[in-house]
Amino acid sequence: MASIPSHQLKETKYNPLTGGKNILEDFKAQVNRGNFQKKEIVLYGSIFHEALVPLKQRLQGLCDPGEVKFREHEIAFYLSNDFIDTKTPFVFRFRRKFPNYEGNLMHLKYIGTPELNDKCPCIVRNRIDTVTQSTDQMEFIRGLGLRTDYEFIVEGYAYTKGEIVITVYKLSKIEKMGYYDDKNVKPFSNSYLVEISLQIPYLQDYSAPAKAVRDFADQLYPIVEMRKVNYWSTSQHKEKKRDKN
Repeated sequence: MASIPSHQLKETKYNPLTGGKNILEDFKAQVNRGNFQKKEIVLYGSIFHEALVPLKQRLQGLCDPGEVKFREHEIAFYLSNDFIDTKTPFVFRFRRKFPNYEGNLMHLKYIGTPELNDKCPCIVRNRIDTVTQSTDQMEFIRGLGLRTDYEFIVEGYAYTKGEIVITVYKLSKIEKMGYYDDKNVKPFSNSYLVEISLQIPYLQDYSAPAKAVRDFADQLYPIVEMRKVNYWSTSQHKEKKRDKN
């Protein structure tokens, strides 16, 4: 099966680590255009392993030709409260290829708190992406004042429909932080997460793009039901419960 053209990957901004040799130059051009800050429109779903083949067949019929298979290592860091006066620390996510960390490149993203809009059919949140390159990535991260929160391995498939990106992936936990051999990497479950996302300019109205994402997601039903998951309320509830204890 033919792979997704590199220019299409750049348009969707999915996984800049596979976007070509001029990753850093492309990002500098984005900064100059003021395009590094985006609004991200997202829906989530999940399937059991038995539904993977039917879902992939449906996506191959609906999406642009080709798929990208990926396996990556993601680490979530937070900015210590020593630096900021807030109960909810800023969380940054670093992702790199696994197990081969080619070119010492790491994708850094910051995802903001979703907008509170009950009428919108999708999650809408601010997002900032960049690419870092360092021979000692962990030392670079510590130099930013970040502390490790958790890490996991993500493995799956990516598709595009124009500028909409669809990823189907499973998560594996790392039994002992910092040790990445096979005996320390264990699957969370037998299910796959499904994510449909679209990035638009920060100042653009998101009503029409959100409807486009919702309409595409509905075409995957009943194989998978894509939902606007209210994950931020769950995390806030846990924080309040922790404060009471």
